[in-house]
Amino acid sequence: MNMIQRNKVYFIMTGLNESFQKTATVSVMNTDAQEVIDDALHILEKENVLQNRAIDYALARLYSRFVRLIGLQGMKLSPEADQWWQQLKNFMENDIHEELSQVGGPHFIT
Repeated sequence: MNMIQRNKVYFIMTGLNESFQKTATVSVMNTDAQEVIDDALHILEKENVLQNRAIDYALARLYSRFVRLIGLQGMKLSPEADQWWQQLKNFMENDIHEELSQVGGPHFIT
């Protein structure tokens, strides 16, 4: 991941975090989702994030957890949070797919 991609994903993650916090109710699913968002943002904020695979692992965890929460457990996102989630999925599927597949991340059907 280069600096431009890092800045883009940080912008998207910040938007997802803010919109999620505005509308999320207290529940086990939402707490789980917030934790994985916080973990990814914390790693993105580190200075050396571009020098290791930590962000790739964090984004792969975030993707798999959100897919599970939304698809299998029925977590509902607000329209705004869903727009940010769709942007993040698009970024992961198109911009950094190769990096994520190297760390055992999601395999997208293209």
